[in-house]
Amino acid sequence: MRVLALVFASVFMAAACGQESAPPEEEEGGSSEESSMMEESAMEPTMMEETTTEETTSSSMDAAAGSGETVDIQILGINDFEGNLETAEDDDGDEVGGAAYLASALDERADENAEGTIRVHVGDLVGASPLISSYFHDEPTIGVTNLMDFDVATLGNHEFDEGGDEMFRLLEGGQRDDGMEIKNGENTSDPDFEGANYPYVSANVAYADSGELVLPPYEVIERDGVEIGFIGVVTEAAPEVVTPDAVAPFEFLDISDSVNEAAEELQNEGVETIVVLAHEGNENEDVDPPEGNIVEEVEQMDDSVDAVVAGNTEFTIDEEIGGKYVVQAAGTSTDYAVADLEVDTGSGDVVEAGGEVVAFDNGELEPDEEVQALVEESQAEIAPIAETNIGEASETISDESNEAGESPIGDLIADAQRDFAEADFAFMNPGGIRAEIPSGEVTYEDLFTVQPFSNQLVRLEMTGEQIQTLLEQQFELEVPTVLQISGLTYSYDENAPEGERVGEIAIDGGGELDPSATYTVALNSFLVTGGDGFTTFTEGENSETLGSDLDALVEYVENLEQPFTAPEDEGRITAEG
Repeated sequence: MRVLALVFASVFMAAACGQESAPPEEEEGGSSEESSMMEESAMEPTMMEETTTEETTSSSMDAAAGSGETVDIQILGINDFEGNLETAEDDDGDEVGGAAYLASALDERADENAEGTIRVHVGDLVGASPLISSYFHDEPTIGVTNLMDFDVATLGNHEFDEGGDEMFRLLEGGQRDDGMEIKNGENTSDPDFEGANYPYVSANVAYADSGELVLPPYEVIERDGVEIGFIGVVTEAAPEVVTPDAVAPFEFLDISDSVNEAAEELQNEGVETIVVLAHEGNENEDVDPPEGNIVEEVEQMDDSVDAVVAGNTEFTIDEEIGGKYVVQAAGTSTDYAVADLEVDTGSGDVVEAGGEVVAFDNGELEPDEEVQALVEESQAEIAPIAETNIGEASETISDESNEAGESPIGDLIADAQRDFAEADFAFMNPGGIRAEIPSGEVTYEDLFTVQPFSNQLVRLEMTGEQIQTLLEQQFELEVPTVLQISGLTYSYDENAPEGERVGEIAIDGGGELDPSATYTVALNSFLVTGGDGFTTFTEGENSETLGSDLDALVEYVENLEQPFTAPEDEGRITAEG
């Protein structure tokens, strides 16, 4: 609880580190495939404003119960790590991020307040992970964070990507045995995997059938004689961006209502210093001012909440919102958030709160030896697979969409899936495409980076009328989403009346789509269960799982005439009006 003043500082370390950070993009949902606001370039740090300091005074309350003595609590937070164990290059060619450097950066900052530091992560530790982590079922990522001395964590939407059983396995340990443990003919899950060595909390995820919370709503941690309560929450939009089957057993409750209920319980236990770990973040690409649901939810949180460490998006926050200090890093191992709390030791009330986002400079750090050793072990194991040559691209196969929403790589993937499934048509959600294919040698790792969600490829039957409805549904969603296609062409006018936006649909080989005919359709397992809101796919019949979507892409690229290019028939979708 805050009783005197809230002072918050935007000290972004640009001068100190010689590096500013620039906001990457969000995520898709794929196996949880969300809209692609995060791509491979998200490994680059986000651009931040120059150093500024602001001061806000909140309403004073009776502090007579306080002792007059205070201690400084330092909270170090990461978010949206997403399995980024290795370093990357920024636009200037400088090495950024990586687990070993992040570990060193956190250690260096923790040394400034050895007795009062608490380390947290705010969800999406895994999900859409690079091959080095995903191939081993994200066990290496859990392993490196076990070496980073985290004290508490909360769930992100990506933790649900592969369903509740796999999520809990990552938390609790054990070898994977759900049939998905086999990669290239071998079990790549460690039989001695121990799971996370720090607790997870979540106040707003319940079992749909019983209403019981899946995890404890909060964790109380003591530092310097002060008890701090940490409440965890995840975005309520998780069902919209995760494979529907994966989240079907769960209910995602209102964030602020859940926080307020947990905060009341904490206060009843005598805990007055309360911090929320919220996997809900800034949606403003320009960073300032923060926008989106995080703002509304924080404003609705009880005044007993002192600070919020946020995540989910890659757009930073360093602001006072609703009388609470809110901080959010960009993620993907390139930076971290700091929340500094001055706490009255007698009352537990927060006297001052502030912090910053720190984009650290790898050049000023030595990588943590233990973490680096674990990363190198995974690198050595994955190298023979990652470096396998699949083909050669004569040019970059871009993931940039034209004005109609069609991209060269989207055409290539849709063609690959249609060919693999021997289907009439194929549909691919753009959020499942995470990178472009670079020109030159194309490796297995390059193609994995394009499609990292381990989705299965499915063939099913749909009528022409259902396909017409599906194409109209693209423009009826809250956020219109143009599917990548193969086997047909059409035009659309977003300004036309609902249900009349899609024009004539032509099929390859000549002729128009017949509403009464039945066609075979290829799509991934995210879409087949209604992912991204495409519920029309759930009406398909006689579905058959054929293999992974990555296998389809690898096989297709291998069999193209080399060097290969993007499909030449771009213009499958035309925007009018």
